[in-house]
Parts: sequence; C-alpha cells; structure tokens
Amino acid sequence: MNPTFTQFYRTPYLKFQWLFPNGDVKELSSQMDKAYVDIAIKVNDRIIGIFPQNLSVVTGERWSLNGYTGNLQTLRKVFVFGPIAPGTTSSLPTGINSLISFTRIYGVGAVTDGTTWIPLPYAPNAVVTDGIELRVENIGGVQNVTIDSGATAYSLSSAIVVLEWLSAV
Repeated sequence: MNPTFTQFYRTPYLKFQWLFPNGDVKELSSQMDKAYVDIAIKVNDRIIGIFPQNLSVVTGERWSLNGYTGNLQTLRKVFVFGPIAPGTTSSLPTGINSLISFTRIYGVGAVTDGTTWIPLPYAPNAVVTDGIELRVENIGGVQNVTIDSGATAYSLSSAIVVLEWLSAV
C-alpha cells in the first residue's frame, strides 16, 4: 500500500478538548472509536525519543521509498566510547542486522578539558589533521562504528554516537 499525498501533510497534533455526546450511546460509541483512532494516529506519527545504549529501538519514523512495498521503519542504537587520544582509532561492533541503509550517523565528543563538546564528525576549517572522522565500516566481516581521530585533533574523554537505519524487519 502506497501512502497518499495527504499522509505526508497531516500533523501529529491532538485537539485540546473533545465534546462527547451524552444522550445517545451509539453516537458516544462512534465518537469514542474516532477519538481513539485519532489519538493512535497522532501518537504513532511522532518520533520516539528513546535513546538506549547498545539496544536497537524503533524511532517511529516511516519511510516510503521506490522499490519497497509499504513503509519501512527506522531503528536507533546508541554507542558510548571511552577516551580517544589524538592520532588513534576506536571501534565498536554495531550488532545491527537487517540493514537496508543508514539514515543518520551522528554524535558528540567530550574534550578532555571538561568545557568543550564537539560534533562528530568534526571537520575544522584550518588543519585536516585536526579532524575527527565518524564512520560505519565492515572490518573482517564485522560491522563497526569507528571514530578516527586526526594526529592533532582534540583529545576526547568520551564520545556518544547514534546510528539510525532503515530496517527490513
């Protein structure tokens, strides 16, 4: 089933108040059914704001892409890295199955000075070796999320990376 044009323009907004009829039980039942369906649709249209570490969760997004029947869902997983020194690489296995494509790869690094946080990937204007690369790669048959720190990059005390992907499940 392909989504209709109007499905992309409905908003996940709920009415503040619903006036139910108080004299006709059939009409009340009909209105209650409509209210429940309206609430379910609006709640399910919102992106789910749950970000657990090392656990795949549904984001609530639905993607409609050519070549696929119906909607595809996206999943999210959070990875926490320990210290990353300049000029080093740190990797963690993703454990992701049924991947169609990544939709978002992003994160944040905490600089060891305790007062600075940088986006990942980090690409400064001045010197290429100050950069910090964030990627997902297959190493020896294992899919890893990798942070590759340039030789003169910030020293990170920790990093958080979020992966979101289209799932075939």
